[in-house]
Amino acid sequence: MSTPAASGGTNTAPTPETGGALSITGIGEAISAMRRLPDALEAIVDSLPAAHLGARPAPDEWSAAEILAHLVTVEAVLTARVESMLASPGGRSLAVDPPAASPSAGRGLVARWRDARAGTLDRLARLTADELGRGAELRRWGYVTVEQQVCEWAYHDLEHLRQLLAVGEALLYPAIGGYTALYAPPFPVGPVEQGAERR
Repeated sequence: MSTPAASGGTNTAPTPETGGALSITGIGEAISAMRRLPDALEAIVDSLPAAHLGARPAPDEWSAAEILAHLVTVEAVLTARVESMLASPGGRSLAVDPPAASPSAGRGLVARWRDARAGTLDRLARLTADELGRGAELRRWGYVTVEQQVCEWAYHDLEHLRQLLAVGEALLYPAIGGYTALYAPPFPVGPVEQGAERR
């Protein structure tokens, strides 16, 4: 038995030798990343001056606080989406619009996201190979399996981790003098599509 691959190829369902539902390569990497990311994110946020958490590094870019609020909100969105996929496989995933987290909570958002992520990991660890293969039709993205959604979830986290790092870089970039020729600016010039609009 196989489950649809999240990133090309076929993922083999778990066997006694491979040891558990999350030994599938794509899912294993995703879950591992999702488990490590709260510590990494907290370290990055702690490295930023408190006074700059709410400041946007560029007109069309989010502040660190806005990124954190987005992560808290999306954790609820994707948790509900996966449950919808499991409840009605092959159907259309229900649209979820939870109350948005407020950026004004600042560093407190890290703890909120960490608590929510602990619940997420507990739920994902109990998914079976059959459940990973279930899916639903998403309005903008077509048919997506639970496995693909979980892998995208981890990718989404990493994308915003990179965005947080760029916020820190933006504080230093103007001060490095001629070395600006060595590095690309932390943020592209001009408007960019934000992750919240993809949801």
